[in-house]
Amino acid sequence: MNLFDTMGTALQALTANKLRSSLTMLGIIIGVGAVIALMAVGQGAQQDITHRIRGLGTNLLFIRPAPVESGGGFEGEALTLVDTDAEAIDNPGRFPYIDGVTAQTITFTATFVYRGHAVRAPATGVNPNYQYVREFYVEKGTFITEADVDRKGLVAVLGSRTTSPTVSRSISHSG
Repeated sequence: MNLFDTMGTALQALTANKLRSSLTMLGIIIGVGAVIALMAVGQGAQQDITHRIRGLGTNLLFIRPAPVESGGGFEGEALTLVDTDAEAIDNPGRFPYIDGVTAQTITFTATFVYRGHAVRAPATGVNPNYQYVREFYVEKGTFITEADVDRKGLVAVLGSRTTSPTVSRSISHSG
């Protein structure tokens, strides 16, 4: 039997069993479509997770105080890290592969008042290096400066999705 005879027999079988042939083709089409859809969903999820991890900073190391142990159990977090600890780590002679260090407080709820309007919102205390380490640059205005920190100035950097009252001169707006 040659190739032409085989093709002829296959076409004759397909035309003789039209319903079976149609259902077989439909099953193959649905199967291939399902595999393509699952691959697309998997790749989309992978890209989303990769984007979120990059947003956190793939080259960041967070140092937090260790819990205090007492009597075999944990009592709480020790408040042992201070700004001088961050300054000690930010030493190019001792740690040449560290590009930047920033100190950051835990996020807390604060009350912001502007032109008689009070808004409670989450806040995080940071220093000027935060914008470089976390790649968090302002769109309008200026970021917190060393002078602000030294004088303990009441300044804030607002996120781009802030829905509270507009920005004053001492408050910067981030992108």
